[in-house]
Amino acid sequence: ALCLQVASGSLSETVKGGAAAAERDLDRTPNCLCVFDIDRTLTGKQGDTQNCPMNAVTSMWDDGYGGGNATLSPMVVTGIRNTFCDKCYLGICSAGIGNGGGSEWNNYILNHV
Repeated sequence: ALCLQVASGSLSETVKGGAAAAERDLDRTPNCLCVFDIDRTLTGKQGDTQNCPMNAVTSMWDDGYGGGNATLSPMVVTGIRNTFCDKCYLGICSAGIGNGGGSEWNNYILNHV
């Protein structure tokens, strides 16, 4: 199953067993969807700015890979809005559930990244 949840007013899609439902925001470029994995794409290794000095450590907790302070990757720090993806629908994916629905970290990812 694939679940994409994007901030209000953008594409949302749920796919299970081949059945799909989608809503489309006409303000975005047609046929353009950028989907990013959370772990090690939108985020870096928790607390690691020595190996990746462009990472930014937050005060929020991230349960992934043993846990630690959530750390944003350079792509997030410099801004997805500075790429061609700014004109596209944006989505995130993960093999897991992040910190769980409604958690501070999941809400941050959905609303600020």
